[in-house]
Amino acid sequence: MRPRIVALPTRKWDKIAMANDYQTLVVDIVSPFLESGVDLSGRTPLAEQLDSLEMVQVILALEGRLGCRFGPTDIQFDHFETIDTLARQLASIRLPNAARA
Repeated sequence: MRPRIVALPTRKWDKIAMANDYQTLVVDIVSPFLESGVDLSGRTPLAEQLDSLEMVQVILALEGRLGCRFGPTDIQFDHFETIDTLARQLASIRLPNAARA
């Protein structure tokens, strides 16, 4: 018996691709705030390496690059756990299509 192949709905693939795009964007924006030589991957911890002012600067840079304004609860301290966590949060926020990375 052949294994059954189940295709993921297009939206699931779109979310995965979008999260990868946002991960690239997050790496690009946070890298100047991190010490040189830090391995930048999805698991790179951000909360341990950024202070609160730097987190605000990252949020402002994201808004500038995406051409949007985040609501007060869209991005919170918890979303800075890792690069992946922040990228997934960005992918979950409903932004105008023109503003997507």
